[in-house]
Amino acid sequence: MPMGSSGNARGWALPLAVLTSFVLAAVAVLFNLEVMSWVAAGFGAVLGVVALFKRETSAEEGPVGSGSRLSAGWVQKALIVGGVLIFGAAVALRIIVNPVSSEAATPCAEPSDPITRAKVTSTPPAAHPGLELKSALYSIKYNRADSMTLEISGQITTQVPDGQLLYPFKRAEPGTRDHKGNPGSGRFFWGRDAEITLDQNGCWYQQRSNFGGYSGARGLTFYYYVGLVPRAQLSCMDRLVSTKAGKEHGQDTDDLTRCGVTMLGYAHIPTDPL
Repeated sequence: MPMGSSGNARGWALPLAVLTSFVLAAVAVLFNLEVMSWVAAGFGAVLGVVALFKRETSAEEGPVGSGSRLSAGWVQKALIVGGVLIFGAAVALRIIVNPVSSEAATPCAEPSDPITRAKVTSTPPAAHPGLELKSALYSIKYNRADSMTLEISGQITTQVPDGQLLYPFKRAEPGTRDHKGNPGSGRFFWGRDAEITLDQNGCWYQQRSNFGGYSGARGLTFYYYVGLVPRAQLSCMDRLVSTKAGKEHGQDTDDLTRCGVTMLGYAHIPTDPL
């Protein structure tokens, strides 16, 4: 290969590497691989400085081919600037389409130790797209051999629609058993005074209270549902728990459907057996 061709190949290698690094960084940003994107962009920036420095050095070596080197130098600069613009456009698109979560800047309140991050199952309703249970943290304390308390916090993806209220519904999974061998009832328990209120970030918190519904519930796995109750249907919910049976044995899915309840999802909360 002629010396000039070898020099041109070397001259193009760094700018092309710069462009490739910034394109990879742009792809990483779009796919939410933030650490990889900044590593690739930083690598591209270093290569860009090296490429420009080498071009300036080559331009000072002599008049031979200086015109072609200068022309190639401008193309190299254009490639580097193009790579930076591609990366910048990807960052801007990422922010517009999926803005940085405010959860990181403003974390939700956490319960006291010991804290467990709950497995969350989301069931976003068709009537309210985008509204779902995003996360939940909880703390269980076993006060005596057969009693326990729960403190819990979480985050909803967006604010509650007008005319709706947010409430917890607690349900013991029938496939699990308490310390006496009794299975969970699978029914829902609701209380009017347990309304969940959200802050501007969709965060919520419920202070520590008795958990399990009865002495000896340890060993059961509970599903801590979060659901919408239409404000106009509060009287319907009140009627469900106005009787001794409704208060002690809870409600089934049909009861809640008649009162217009819409579940957003639930947190899995297992409890330690005796």
